Formats: sequence, structure tokens, C-alpha cells
Amino acid sequence: MVGVLAAVVLVAPSATAANDTSIGTGEVTCRPGPEANCSDVVHKWKFDHNGDLRKAKFIRAKLHGANLQGARLDGANFRSAVLRGADLSDGNLSDADLRGADLRGVDLRGADLSDANLDRADLRGADLRGAMLSFSDMRGVNLSGADLTGAILAQTNVTYANLTYANLTGAHLGNAKLAFSDLTGANLTGAALGLAWMQGVNLTDTNLTGANMNGVLIFEAKWCRTITSGGLKGDC
Repeated sequence: MVGVLAAVVLVAPSATAANDTSIGTGEVTCRPGPEANCSDVVHKWKFDHNGDLRKAKFIRAKLHGANLQGARLDGANFRSAVLRGADLSDGNLSDADLRGADLRGVDLRGADLSDANLDRADLRGADLRGAMLSFSDMRGVNLSGADLTGAILAQTNVTYANLTYANLTGAHLGNAKLAFSDLTGANLTGAALGLAWMQGVNLTDTNLTGANMNGVLIFEAKWCRTITSGGLKGDC
């Protein structure tokens, strides 16, 4: 019994130390925490923090492969940061600034990105299954090949975005702005698109089977081999 208690006592401080350790392999270092300034820090493939990073600044930071699963990142600033291959699943990134961030291949499953700013962020191949993206700014975002199965993008601004070959099966896009976005090869099977604004979208080889299109504002769109519940649409 004594041995078991000793093991428990040793594990807890170790976990705490991991979150309190300074990071930075170059000239810039910082101690991560709420409102910490870690801008321009370089710490690739080693950053492991699952605690409180609310309103922390990681502007231009290079954090490839970081493990931030379940972390509190609401209001954090990752503008132009590199988080390629990082794990942000189940994290709270509401109201976070991710403008121009490199998020290629990032795991964002179940993450809360409501009201976040992802303007021109690179999310190619990212995993956003079940993510909450309502009211976020995703203008010009690159989501090519990303998986947004079951994601919620209600009232999200996704104009001028690259959604080529993205998987939006069962995604919720009610009242979303998708104008002038490229949906070539995207899968929107069973997606909820009610009242979405889809002016000028490219629907070449897009799969809209079973999608809810009630009240969708769609005109000047490119229909080319588009798969609908009624068959193929668009002769090109």
C-alpha cells in the first residue's frame, strides 16, 4: 500500500512540471501559461502542454508537432504560427487568432473554434471531425483534403476558400457564407446547407447527395458533373 501511494505522489509533480517547463530551442524562450508571451519561440516536436494557455501569444512561433490536446487556448494568438502536424484535439480555441497559421495535418477533432479568426490559414489535410466552427472567420482558408465530417460551421464566413476534395459529410453549414469558394471534388453528402450563401461557388465533381439545400442562395455557380440526389447536374 505504501508503494502505491508513493507512485501516485511521484506522478502528479511530473505532470505539473511538464506544463511549467520553459520552451524555446533558440534565442527566444518563454514559460507557457495564461497570457504568456511566446511569440517567435521555436520548439519543434517537443512542446507538450495540456493545461491553461488562455490569451497566450504564440505569434510566428514554430511549434511543429506540438501536443496541445485538450488545452485551454481560448483567446490565444497563433497569428502566422507553424503548428504543422500538431494535436489540438478537444482543445478550446474559441476566439483564438489563427490568421495565416500553418495548420497542415493538424488534429482538431472535437475542438471548439467558435468565433476564431482563421483568415487565410492553411488547413490542408487537417482533421476537423466534429469540430465547432460557428461564427468563425474562415475567409480565404485552405481546407483542401481536410476532413470536416460532422463539423459545425453555422453562420461561418468561408468565402473565397479552397475546399477542394474536402470531406463535409453531415456537416452543419446553415447560414454559412460560402460565396466564391472552390468545392471541386468535395463530399457534402447529407450536409445541412439551409440558407447558406453560395454565389459563384465551383461545384465541379461535388457530391451533394442528400444535402439539405432549403433556402440556399446559389447563383453564378459552376455546375459540372455535380452529384445530386436527382442525378448528375451540369454538362461540361
